[in-house]
Amino acid sequence: MAALLQTKGTDAVYIDLCEVINHRSTVVALDDHFHRDLARVIGTKILALGTEVVPVITGLFSKVPGGLLEQFGRVYTDICAANAVVGLQALELQMWKEVNV
Repeated sequence: MAALLQTKGTDAVYIDLCEVINHRSTVVALDDHFHRDLARVIGTKILALGTEVVPVITGLFSKVPGGLLEQFGRVYTDICAANAVVGLQALELQMWKEVNV
């Protein structure tokens, strides 16, 4: 997606979150502390790009104890977005979903 945006003249950068969690750490619970740390790291990565760059994030964030699907189900992308919003101290999050009506 970042490459497509770049071909259209938008300064976009892909942010890889696959290794955002330090696997040598002692993470055993996906509690408030885990989410605060995750939000801080994601926010820091986005803010490092500056205000003129569009960040592209897939929603897949690292390996977690027990696996993303086991721990969060199919909403792990929503969890990633929510943590990004907290890390940015944003006022609003909008999620648009594909829905068959």
